[in-house]
Amino acid sequence: MTILVLGFYPFAGDGFALLIPSKWGPSQQQEFPGSQARFEDNFDAVNNLSVSVLPSDKKSVKDYGSPAEFLSTFQYLLGSQSYEGSTKSEVCILEVSSSLIELHLSYLCEDDVKKS
Repeated sequence: MTILVLGFYPFAGDGFALLIPSKWGPSQQQEFPGSQARFEDNFDAVNNLSVSVLPSDKKSVKDYGSPAEFLSTFQYLLGSQSYEGSTKSEVCILEVSSSLIELHLSYLCEDDVKKS
């Protein structure tokens, strides 16, 4: 059964399904090995979505260890800070949680911690 959501169109790949914003289109760019699909905003190509399938000997995302260990393993896909000095906008990670479907990071600025 397909449920139509206003402003989105369905896309089904091998083992996954997505709702793509209607103003986005497919992209031929292959950013990482294992890329299965990539879509980008037709107005601003900086906004994009990429699906990569990577081979693994793990049975579950939990087998990668703690959420911090998972992030360390896949930081090349998510991006990482290149400057290692301190800045006025430094943040501390208060909470990292993960599940098979989603990965959440919660940040709070040091200034906010000092005020409370």
